[in-house]
Amino acid sequence: MKEGEMILLSLDTVNHDPAAFSDPETFDPTRSPNPHLRFGYGRHHCPGAHLVRRQSDVAFRTLLARLPELRLAVPPEKVTWHPNRMAIMAAEIPVTW
Repeated sequence: MKEGEMILLSLDTVNHDPAAFSDPETFDPTRSPNPHLRFGYGRHHCPGAHLVRRQSDVAFRTLLARLPELRLAVPPEKVTWHPNRMAIMAAEIPVTW
């Protein structure tokens, strides 16, 4: 790498390391410990990470308490994703309950 060159990282395999996660392909919001990299590290750590984790925890617990039978309406491999690799998120998540 030379000074001034742009560097892009692919996050396709973030949080999928079998050395760090048992069954990394399975969504498990109760996984503990959960040493994921989504909020950066060191001086690049997201200052809002703790708030987002807490909000997500409350939102998912509330959603699952109100709709305990909530399930994906399609197989996980059929969930479509936004093509933008810098923002890894589902384009839609079809569910049923």
